Amino acid sequence: MLTTTATPARLTSLLLLLTLNALAQQTPAPALAPPTLKPPRYLISAPAGSEPARIDRAGKTVLPNGRYITPRGRQIETAPHPYGLVVSPDGKTVITANSGINPFSISILRNVLGASPTVQQVPD
Repeated sequence: MLTTTATPARLTSLLLLLTLNALAQQTPAPALAPPTLKPPRYLISAPAGSEPARIDRAGKTVLPNGRYITPRGRQIETAPHPYGLVVSPDGKTVITANSGINPFSISILRNVLGASPTVQQVPD
């Protein structure tokens, strides 16, 4: 037979548990009313609505935040995520710092005002 000594802390804990158990059995749980949902007064959404983000080189591009952008003028493609930009004093060369996924790079755009600009990415 296993015997243990009853300490005051053990007796207090046992008494507290018995009291809580008795109270829980006497008091029924309140019934929860189903939530009442009211229709929204205003519906606010981005201009693109539920259209996914996409690049349309010939027209209107949908940005990830649901806004539209329609670039004007000439577009020259660089590496992903051009972050910084510097233009040479003569305006013919542009360098962008790109923070794309891998690797970080710079793009050198030469003859940007001419008929056929060239793009060099470093590292290649």
